[in-house]
Amino acid sequence: MRIGIDLVRIERFAHWATNRATLEKVFSPAEQDLILECNGKRRIELIAGRFAAKEAVIKAIGSGFHGEIRLTEIETLKRETGAPYLTFRGTLEGYVNDLGLGHEVSISHDGGMAIAVVVFY
Repeated sequence: MRIGIDLVRIERFAHWATNRATLEKVFSPAEQDLILECNGKRRIELIAGRFAAKEAVIKAIGSGFHGEIRLTEIETLKRETGAPYLTFRGTLEGYVNDLGLGHEVSISHDGGMAIAVVVFY
């Protein structure tokens, strides 16, 4: 089992909410669609939570950022229930498949903070 966790201040991402270039560097097109569906505080919370999930994935797999993995290769999408789930692309998809592990993600927001936990099992 591998576990990753990341905690971020939501306000840190306020300027990302209207910066399309930054969103494109960090989030997949599908994630950008989810983000842009929201407005105001909710959009910033969504950005912060999904960024924390990406960081938690990197911590859980223990690879770090070595130039091979791009943040856009980690997607945090949502089920019909609203619960988040992860998909992987590119180099990271191969790496995760090689691990042969299932995975789960949980994201929460409160008190100006967003937290994400990722478990590979």
